Amino acid sequence: TFLRETLRRLEKEARTPVHTVILDFSAINNLDSSADAALHEVLDDYESRGITLILARVKGPVMDVLERSGYVERATDIGFTESVEEAVERCSPEPGQVGLAVVRAPLAQR
Repeated sequence: TFLRETLRRLEKEARTPVHTVILDFSAINNLDSSADAALHEVLDDYESRGITLILARVKGPVMDVLERSGYVERATDIGFTESVEEAVERCSPEPGQVGLAVVRAPLAQR
């Protein structure tokens, strides 16, 4: 999927190993079944590789779709946050770990 390919490309471009990915969902007002399936695929991939996926600022209608599809039940205890800042705080490295890198990339196909 486009989402998965974009995330893989960004991961390959990272200078350090990726341990957490935060997606800002504030601009997403609805989620169709294809997008929901793509998120499940990304979650499967990340879980298999020990990468945490956090969705920040998810709106009610989108959360409803994620609940119905079982995504919410599968997500980790930090799988959702009210803000991007909260997500960054939750995954900030412990002393001795590599720092955070922020990459802003459009995930919508144009």
